[in-house]
Amino acid sequence: MTLFLMIATIIAGSAISLTGGILLLYFKRRRNMALLLTMPFGAGALLAAAFFDLLPESFERAEPRAMLLYMLAGFIFFFALERFASWFHHHHEHEDHPKNARQRWLIILGDLMHNAIDGLAIGAAFVVSVPTGIITVLAVSAHEIPKELGTFALLLSKGWKDKTVVVANIATAVATILTP
Repeated sequence: MTLFLMIATIIAGSAISLTGGILLLYFKRRRNMALLLTMPFGAGALLAAAFFDLLPESFERAEPRAMLLYMLAGFIFFFALERFASWFHHHHEHEDHPKNARQRWLIILGDLMHNAIDGLAIGAAFVVSVPTGIITVLAVSAHEIPKELGTFALLLSKGWKDKTVVVANIATAVATILTP
């Protein structure tokens, strides 16, 4: 029964989080403006969660200096990864540029890994108790909305069609169910 409840809540949570990205698709006339707003919103929401929730909590559990060094190492690692993948922000249209194809798959891979980690967290929460699992699904869904907005916006800006973006996001959401 707990497994069924866990899978049902994950599916409901994924549907909630995908709704934000799908709403972006309905702004066809104003898509460029929506893209200009949703990409920074998604990034800002994730940074806010990290700096106002996760980092202060890490200071309670470990030495603050060590946590700041880990954070700096993470910034340097992802900066180097971004440069290595030639993932630069341009204000020009390069719809058929081969770099866009590589970047789209990096975005999908990152989303897949993120969803798999979410699935592990949800599975661990359900092991503790069903109410803890349900609360964790709601929390994960809440943080997924800005992430999905950002993912949809990035993939649309990299030239993928609406249907392809939706299918790719649903495919990566399956990782949340498979990992617990």
